[in-house]
Amino acid sequence: MPEQGDNVDQVFDSMQVWLELDDRGLACLIYRYEDTRNHLMSRLRPVLQDAKLKYAELQLPVNKSVAEVIAWLKHSLDANSQTILFLSGWETALPPGPSRADAIRQINFQREALALHPVQQIWCFTEQFEHDFFSSAPDFYSWFEIKWRILDMPKLQFSVSPTHPASLTELTTGKINSTTRQQDARKRVAVLRLRILEAKKRRLPLAKQLGTFISAMTILEDAFLLHEAVLLLGDVFPSLNTLLKQKDVSTAMTLFY
Repeated sequence: MPEQGDNVDQVFDSMQVWLELDDRGLACLIYRYEDTRNHLMSRLRPVLQDAKLKYAELQLPVNKSVAEVIAWLKHSLDANSQTILFLSGWETALPPGPSRADAIRQINFQREALALHPVQQIWCFTEQFEHDFFSSAPDFYSWFEIKWRILDMPKLQFSVSPTHPASLTELTTGKINSTTRQQDARKRVAVLRLRILEAKKRRLPLAKQLGTFISAMTILEDAFLLHEAVLLLGDVFPSLNTLLKQKDVSTAMTLFY
C-alpha cells in the first residue's frame, strides 16, 4: 500500500488527485499535530467546494461503547452516500489500554461493512492511534488504499498568557477565549479527565490510568495548551500541587523536558 507525504504541501497535492479520480475508497491520514491537520483541511475545503464535491467532516462520539461507535459509523456512512467523509476523533472515541485493542478488533470484524461503502472515506489517525490500529488489526490496516502522513511541525501559538495560566475549571469548561481547535481540545480532555478521576475514586492501579492520561496530555500538547497540560499533570499527580499553588508554573514546566 503506498504511503505519501511528510509535509502538508505533498499531502495536499496527493489527496486532491485521489479525491478527483475515485468516487469510493478508503484512505488514512496520519498526523503528528492537530494543528497541521486543521491547516490541511483549511486548504482542502475551498478546493472541494470549487469542484462541487460533497464532503463532511465528522467527529466520532466520545465516552460510548464500541458497539455504539460501530453503529454510529454505519449510520454516518448510510446517511452520507456519494460524499467524501473525513472521520476524526478516534483517539477519544476508543478508550486507551487493553480495552482499545479489543475495541479495534471488534471494528475489524465489521471491516467489509465499513470499508466497502460507496463513499470516499479518509480516516484521520494520530500517530499513536495508527500504531494501536496496526497492532490490533493489521489485516484491516492493509485495506487502506493510500496512507498520507504529515510530519510538519506547526507554528507555536499560545492563547493563554504564561503569567496567567488557566484554572482547571476553565480548562474543563472551555471558558477561555481560544481558537475553535483549542476549545475542542478542552472538551475532549474534559471527558478523559472524568475517566481519570473515576479511576482514582475506584482506587484502580496507576497503570490503568496512564493510557487515558497520556491521551489527554497529547491532545493538549497538539493544541499548544502546555500550561493546561501542567495543571492537568498536577491534578493527576498531587505531589505537583505545591508548585502550582505557588504559581510556579515555570518550574513545573521543566518536567516536560
